[in-house]
Amino acid sequence: MTDRFTATAEAMARATGMPAFPFAVIPHPISNNDDAVLRAKAREAVAQCVEILTKC
Repeated sequence: MTDRFTATAEAMARATGMPAFPFAVIPHPISNNDDAVLRAKAREAVAQCVEILTKC
């Protein structure tokens, strides 16, 4: 998700009993980014997902 929606996602995680739920977060906005910026943001999101999924 983009950082603009982090507070809402954290509130939903708390409301559903998962306050420590991890999220991959990239900078907002994405709608006017060119391909190079979108690819960089996608790489960052993937790196965060890998960290979340492999954290023990």
